[in-house]
Amino acid sequence: MGEHQDPVEKQLSGIAEGFEAQELRKLGFWQRVIPFFRGKPDIASPEDIRGYLDQRAAYLLQKHIYEYTRSRAGALWQQLLSETDFKEALENSKWQSLPITLDYVGEVMMIYLRKKTRADAQDIAGLLGHSIRSIMVSYEGRTTVPEKEWAQAALTSSQRLRTAAIIPSRSLSDIPHSQFAEFFEKLPKHKKLYPHDELIFLGDFRNNLQAIHDEFKWRSYAKAIEHHAKVLRNHSPDPDEG
Repeated sequence: MGEHQDPVEKQLSGIAEGFEAQELRKLGFWQRVIPFFRGKPDIASPEDIRGYLDQRAAYLLQKHIYEYTRSRAGALWQQLLSETDFKEALENSKWQSLPITLDYVGEVMMIYLRKKTRADAQDIAGLLGHSIRSIMVSYEGRTTVPEKEWAQAALTSSQRLRTAAIIPSRSLSDIPHSQFAEFFEKLPKHKKLYPHDELIFLGDFRNNLQAIHDEFKWRSYAKAIEHHAKVLRNHSPDPDEG
């Protein structure tokens, strides 16, 4: 069973190469009822945070670019994947949207950590912002986005988290609205695709961000993250500077 792979999936995995889009980990019945069975939280260090941000941003790309576009294509999906222009459109959409999904996941994590810890909101934003910049730097040279534009996007992500840390936390359902139009505009387009549906797309985004929040809630070791945030004191850059 594990040896057979649909040719469409082979092509899809090739296009998506470079991202670790792991599925969300869900609690079983007894893990939900008795926390002891959940095991030790595995997100505690800056390295863990970086890994989680990277994986969950990739998860959103997988769900909201590849799987969503495939659903709009229906039976024509394999045919579209055989077209160079369409594959390039998928690749461009992935790289152009990565900074947005990193922002989304970063804010989801910050909302929970602001509620769960006593760390200053700016310290939390600094820790998460530093992780986002690190992730984006690691992809330099592999993206379809011009180098200067990519570097600016990395800085802008940190500034957005800093701004989000100044004001009270938003509800999870409001997070997609901030860059929804931009993300939606970057979706791959083709004359054979069914028109994109904004309401379905937005609703799915809200559901997936809620699921990421719920997963982070039980996988994160809040006290350890609070410690790292206070020690680093790595505030996100001031938008008014440089």
